[in-house]
Amino acid sequence: AGGRVDQYVDITAEKRVDAGCETILENFPNGTVTIVDETLRYQLARGEMFDGEAESGEDIEGKTVEQVGSGDRETVVESYRAALDGRAVTTETTVQGRDLRHRALPVYDTDGTVRAAVGMTRDITERKERTRELSQKRRALDEAPVGITITDPTQEDNPMVYVSDRFVEMTGYGREESIGVNCRFLQGPDTEEESVQALREAIDADEPTTVELLNYRKDGTEFWNRVSIAPIRDADGTVTHWVGFQEDITAFKDRETALERQNDRLDSFASIVSHDLRNPLNVAQGRVELARDASGDAANLDAAPGAPDRMESIGGRHPALRRGGAPGGAPARPHPR
Repeated sequence: AGGRVDQYVDITAEKRVDAGCETILENFPNGTVTIVDETLRYQLARGEMFDGEAESGEDIEGKTVEQVGSGDRETVVESYRAALDGRAVTTETTVQGRDLRHRALPVYDTDGTVRAAVGMTRDITERKERTRELSQKRRALDEAPVGITITDPTQEDNPMVYVSDRFVEMTGYGREESIGVNCRFLQGPDTEEESVQALREAIDADEPTTVELLNYRKDGTEFWNRVSIAPIRDADGTVTHWVGFQEDITAFKDRETALERQNDRLDSFASIVSHDLRNPLNVAQGRVELARDASGDAANLDAAPGAPDRMESIGGRHPALRRGGAPGGAPARPHPR
């Protein structure tokens, strides 16, 4: 009519996109998304963190940042100001007992000027609490009197992903040298293959075990290591990691070796003493018998064999002499260690 041409533009897709964005903003998980203009006035505020609050997102739209909320609001204000100056800023603050991480970003116009700032706030209270708990557990592990390692069998060659301070002190290898490699680098030429194989078999069977290994420090010195390993399982029972407890037992092994040497010396001494006593006693007994037969004076000689017999009895009762063999040819009794 009248030569007028009406043009119709299909905006269905555009509206669908806008609706999708609105849904995302409304359900922004565990946080908020906001947009403020050059006057620090909220133009948009959405997100799950507004649920249950006294002021909803719609309630604060049109208000300035200084007018909204409580607690350390100055930190948020300064982050928006920085964003309006063209700088992206991430800060952490506490509002009403909640730990919040706030990131403010500049929004540029087509000519490159900053026309607004977008803010994304996340409630990190639970994350901070978990971080504090993990920090306490890590400190406890580092303070333990034994070396502690954690390995990841899901990675190639089951490398260590954690080593404690005591492990570093005990082996001389720093964390940067230990993380990411298998702990077999502590083994050396005199490490017993039998003990190493016992560890492999326990890991293959997903079972705990304890072995004693001769290991080597970074400077090449030997030390005896009592290694106990145990699997760490998830809720389904799958082994996700292995924890190892490593104890330097070198001093204990040295005392054990010294005691064995002392026992060996006692055995040698007992054997010598038994031999030295037995021969004279045998001679004495024989001579007494000959003298009694030759002289016929049984009154005095009958008492003489009693003395060697008594010495033999004493030697047989003495633990050290029993180890070397009792006088008179009696068999030696085994010496328990």
